[in-house]
Amino acid sequence: MLSIQGVSPAVGAAPRLDAGGSVSLGSSFAQILDKLQGLQQQADTVANQWAAGAPVSLDQVLLNSQQASLALSAAAAIENRALSAYQQMMQMQI
Repeated sequence: MLSIQGVSPAVGAAPRLDAGGSVSLGSSFAQILDKLQGLQQQADTVANQWAAGAPVSLDQVLLNSQQASLALSAAAAIENRALSAYQQMMQMQI
């Protein structure tokens, strides 16, 4: 029988605080990238296990692959939005 597991959010942990006790943008991005890397490694591990003949279902391989793909797309969208905001700030007249 197929069991359905919950899908964890891409950024589920609390944000990291800097020395002053505030959330820094750099540490938030680092946390997102760490989670993204973990999702991609998990997808690779499950795919390699399935290819090696381990008892891993194909739907689990596809689910992990899609989750990593969506997280990568979201990270790229965040990067594009941050770059666009930076470019707009640099074009402002002082």
